[in-house]
Amino acid sequence: MSGSVTACSTLLALALSLAGCGGTATTAANGATSPAAATVSHARAFRSLPGGAELHAEDLAYDEASRTFFVASTSKRAILAVDATGAVRELVAPRTAGIGSVCALAVAGDRLYAASAELPEMDGYHDATTHPTALYVFALHTGAPLGKIVLASDGKPHALTDMTVSAVGVVYLSDSSGGQVYRLPLGGDTLEPLTRAGQLGSPQTPALSADGHHLYIADYDHGIARLDLDSHELSFLDAPRMDLRGIDGLYRHQGELLAVQNGTRTPRILRLRLDPSGSRVVVREVLEQHTAAVAEPNHGVLVKDTFYFLASSPPAIWALPLAEGGAL
Repeated sequence: MSGSVTACSTLLALALSLAGCGGTATTAANGATSPAAATVSHARAFRSLPGGAELHAEDLAYDEASRTFFVASTSKRAILAVDATGAVRELVAPRTAGIGSVCALAVAGDRLYAASAELPEMDGYHDATTHPTALYVFALHTGAPLGKIVLASDGKPHALTDMTVSAVGVVYLSDSSGGQVYRLPLGGDTLEPLTRAGQLGSPQTPALSADGHHLYIADYDHGIARLDLDSHELSFLDAPRMDLRGIDGLYRHQGELLAVQNGTRTPRILRLRLDPSGSRVVVREVLEQHTAAVAEPNHGVLVKDTFYFLASSPPAIWALPLAEGGAL
């Protein structure tokens, strides 16, 4: 794993980086690119994390009631809790319930969901033809295991590495190795495929539209896809003169999309404004670029008007205000 490649992303990032995918261009308000990539700095260090680079901190979740952040570790196979004072404790101990690399987290009520896959950097990894991948459920405050749902094996590579949860508790998961997106209905015990094999290259974080009828999916290989959850029709956003490959994290904020683009020579955080139809990107704005915060940026979480995201080296939580007064 090198440079801007995060643990739960595919090796395509290396190829994109070598090809210069979006590597030296900024974007003006009309979406046009300019030759030089300027430094853009708005984020500030918020919380440091223990464990050094070996922690492989991959994803963040947040519980507003307790003002606690939850941090996923792909190498330690564990989940940390960071309270409002910055104190860090181990919420889910390494290998609890047989969990592998923890790649994605989401809070829903009194439950903490964790998407897990077996990755080479995790402690105790053993090479095998196929590796299990599953969605785990833990008690939010105690870390006690409440259950898990394993993605049925078909003998091919699969890795549940990214997810989002709707306001009513429906879970949407991306299988970055298998190239599909799944849904766990409220109260369900089986992952339902929402896309067909081969429709996506390497799906990453999904983001639900405000009306709940569309799912925006970052595809590391091709850009950003838009899935109609009623018809299951899949299409890619029209984004003239913008390279949206290499996006790992995708989040909706007030009708716009935030993107962590770490599969390029120049890692950055973007804000994407869509047209009224939601099918075309009309403005791409760089929010953070060429700073320590995005030297190795990973996933994040929106808390009101601030985007909190992980940096890998050294491991830390960074805060990127999106509006005046937008920090905890």
